[in-house]
Amino acid sequence: MKTIFVNPFVSIELDSKVKEVTFKIGNFDYTIREDDVSRMEIDFDSRFIKVNDALDSTGKLRELLRAFFIIVANELELNKEFSNGKKADLDDIAFANLSWNFIHWFDDESYDWDYNLPYPDRYRIGAVWYITHAMKEVSYQSTQGIQYGVSDHVLGRIYIIDSDRGVTIPNSIKNQTFWHEYVHSLFVQSNETYANDIEYVVDVYATQIALFMKQFETFVDK
Repeated sequence: MKTIFVNPFVSIELDSKVKEVTFKIGNFDYTIREDDVSRMEIDFDSRFIKVNDALDSTGKLRELLRAFFIIVANELELNKEFSNGKKADLDDIAFANLSWNFIHWFDDESYDWDYNLPYPDRYRIGAVWYITHAMKEVSYQSTQGIQYGVSDHVLGRIYIIDSDRGVTIPNSIKNQTFWHEYVHSLFVQSNETYANDIEYVVDVYATQIALFMKQFETFVDK
């Protein structure tokens, strides 16, 4: 069995078209629907997203993902100045680039994720293939001040710690750690170095992506 993610705009019925999709970001419901707009428009107050009705299912999915990155940045003010004097500086080009690289999760030829495991074995980020490795146990002292994972963008590797002080780390933490390191890698492959240097921004996107992707998750016998 494999974990895959399904494009919600692909209809399961022949000769029919999905014109509206409701999804969650955090605890809030958002609805994206076809409309006569140039590409995509977001109403943050009503939580409605209008998408060009001429786009095919892949084009609408891409706009949904772009809306996701924009909404998270807007609602949590990720572009504000932080105590270190840095700003995330995420703009329209950044959101477009992030969504283009992120859409690979909806093509099951772009990753290999075994059923019931907290992270995939291999996956594509932009044009680069990454591999996940489980690290052996480390002492509590050696993990003070760092995450339970690390990403290597030269070798295309994400390392996830398997246990700490003789206790196996729960899958939910491994999954969250994976998405955290994935976001670092996503920012690197999207050339978003300012955002990548702000751990709060990375943490926010990792948490929201983990929750967001569960909505489109399913399993196939492969």
